[in-house]
Amino acid sequence: MKESNQKITLLSYDDLRNDSAFYEGQYRLVSGDYIAKNKKGAVINSMLADSNGLELGDDITIENTEGKKSSLKIIGLFLSGSERKQKEQTDSINRIENQVFEDHESYSQLLGDTGYSKVSLYCKNPEEQITRVVNLMFVLTLITGIVIVSLLLCMWMRTRRKETAVFISMGKPKYSIFLQVFLESFVVFFWYLQRW
Repeated sequence: MKESNQKITLLSYDDLRNDSAFYEGQYRLVSGDYIAKNKKGAVINSMLADSNGLELGDDITIENTEGKKSSLKIIGLFLSGSERKQKEQTDSINRIENQVFEDHESYSQLLGDTGYSKVSLYCKNPEEQITRVVNLMFVLTLITGIVIVSLLLCMWMRTRRKETAVFISMGKPKYSIFLQVFLESFVVFFWYLQRW
């Protein structure tokens, strides 16, 4: 490698197509393949490859700060379109063309088991999962609303003790008073449900 390109940023992924800047559209693969479960190796910037005379299928050797080396086969080349927009003073390790993507297994062999800095989980049927969450939220909101309205009605009924006493003293049967209260409560609940 040329002197100016000896420091790189090494990034590991299990599935480069779905978990990285490629998925977000910041980078695009110009040739070769993405890193995947059945596809191990390195994906490097096309400008880095050109400046060092590298092509798809070539091997590159990466050495860590402790002198441990790892050899990787180049399986893909990428570009971002922003390489030439970087400032001249940008350190080589931070430049886009000096980012090297490799599979997590090779990364662990070179640097040891450093763990994961980010874990992404995927649903087989995301639409179905979203529908379940929305329905659950609707049910919880409805139950919460019913409980609150019920508590308000109970408080309201306590303030109507005198009214109930007057109805009883007038000879109105208790079941009639209960049905009136029940009907009023039903109307309030129906109005609440209509707003949804």
